[in-house]
Amino acid sequence: MSFDPESKPELRDLLEDVLPPGAGDNCGPKLADVLNWKRKEQSRRTRRRTVLCAISILLALAGTFFWNTRESSRGTAPEIAAPSTPVESTPLVSAAPTLPKPVVIRQIGDDELLALLEGTPTALMEWPNGERTLMLLDHPAAMRQR
Repeated sequence: MSFDPESKPELRDLLEDVLPPGAGDNCGPKLADVLNWKRKEQSRRTRRRTVLCAISILLALAGTFFWNTRESSRGTAPEIAAPSTPVESTPLVSAAPTLPKPVVIRQIGDDELLALLEGTPTALMEWPNGERTLMLLDHPAAMRQR
């Protein structure tokens, strides 16, 4: 789309008032200059981004290094001056705990089992296939009725 100032005389008069006589094509920067400025600006931004990335990586590495050295230095106990008067202290670690005695399991017969459960409503039921089931009544209401 081209602009033809000859088509509108009032625009031509305005342009003659604004632009110096004989300016013609010399109004503003040339295309080559604008492209050169654009390339320089883009190059400057790329360099800046690269430098900032490098600095952030170096700071992250330095922070990791100093964090690790600080953590490893925490493991050592600080030196504490001895008290002027002796203080009785209890050992922080007690002797090894004694192991509990092993539980001995012994098989008992039906009569012995019923003798152990004397006073508890209990029944030993034998099924037709010969299998036996021990039934205990452990209900508070049943215990109160005794």
